[in-house]
Amino acid sequence: MRDVMNHKWMPATAGILNIIVGSLSLIAGVLGALLVGVFFSDSYDGYSGQEFSALAVWLVLFIPLFIVSLLSIIGGIFALKKKNWGLALAGSIGSLLTLWAWPLGITSIIFVSLSKSEFDRKGSMFPDSVIPPSFPPEQPPL
Repeated sequence: MRDVMNHKWMPATAGILNIIVGSLSLIAGVLGALLVGVFFSDSYDGYSGQEFSALAVWLVLFIPLFIVSLLSIIGGIFALKKKNWGLALAGSIGSLLTLWAWPLGITSIIFVSLSKSEFDRKGSMFPDSVIPPSFPPEQPPL
């Protein structure tokens, strides 16, 4: 039954969905940060009598969105390359966490999960030329 179903398109579709969601979330985060900076640069809360900074609002609201967006984009790239299944799945979960695109995130999680066998078995993020396969031989002391 497994041979009948071809799963080769699933990682590519999941990767494209992750990259789209991550890119749109990143753009929305940048625009939101600019709007907060323009409209709430130094505000005064009349109810509590305290000032609050746009930087504090930006840190609380938009830094997590940037992190989730970057995770989604990186996971989408790894899903397209069919490398490191765990990072591709983490990117799909990041797409789910953007909240506005949760149907795409769920679809991406399903596609990455079903196509686990399509991913490279090594699981390394780095090519073989970056990390040597073994440690260099010990050299005698001088």
